[in-house]
Amino acid sequence: MFQTVTGHIHEFDLESGSEEQLTFGADIQHDARYSPDGSLLVFSRAPASEGPWQIWLLDLNSDDLDTIPITHDGSNRLPDLCAD
Repeated sequence: MFQTVTGHIHEFDLESGSEEQLTFGADIQHDARYSPDGSLLVFSRAPASEGPWQIWLLDLNSDDLDTIPITHDGSNRLPDLCAD
């Protein structure tokens, strides 16, 4: 997984060499982390580099790659997910 200079998160498959864009829109997205089982992606999103940053969740098993806001107030960065 990596972030492009345009602020989007992409996933790269080492075996096939294919790349898939996972986030879209005008906002900047980064600090992405996979859930322990690999089914979710949690990341930071902001309208500009100075923020305010919020935490979002992406279900990687979903066909439409819809994102879900987790935080709404303040500025939140560097998300992580744990097994429990």
